[in-house]
Amino acid sequence: MAKAPPLGGGDSEFESRVPDKMRQKIVSLAILTVALLGVGLAVGWQRSSDSSGAIQATEKARTAVRVGAAVFEVELALSAKQQETGLSRRDKLATNQGMLFVFEPAAQPLFWMHEMRFPIDIIWIYQGKIVGISPNLPVPKSGTPADELPTYQPNSLVDYALEVNAGAAKELKIGDRFELIDSFSA
Repeated sequence: MAKAPPLGGGDSEFESRVPDKMRQKIVSLAILTVALLGVGLAVGWQRSSDSSGAIQATEKARTAVRVGAAVFEVELALSAKQQETGLSRRDKLATNQGMLFVFEPAAQPLFWMHEMRFPIDIIWIYQGKIVGISPNLPVPKSGTPADELPTYQPNSLVDYALEVNAGAAKELKIGDRFELIDSFSA
């Protein structure tokens, strides 16, 4: 999970560095996400049980991605809150599933394993290619204070980070292609 909202300021050259096909997929994914949110409102979202009365979606935005030869069904972490929470407090992640963090503009986000219950691999992606892999990140020891948890960060800018079960990235390598292949709701 991302420790904090994406780092870095705006990049005036961002659009010129993103291939047209990838930019079209990003825009399509954003439009689909907005449409899913609209459908959620239309079918009646449930009020949360907290005292603020905030509205929470009962469905999460999902998509499928291809990384190298592997295909993963992923939940999207688009907002700062979703990125900070990530996969924490979950007991497991199904085979060939993951969480895709979207960073726009591209950033060098800082991740940690706060309240994680299972080990993961993080695949760092930039402009449609794997630029790094952080494999087999362990579950923190019980009782470790948050400020003492190890952090993980890519060596360069990324526009996506993909969290998958530990070992799922073992057949992947730097330079493997990444693409969004399908969008749907859970």
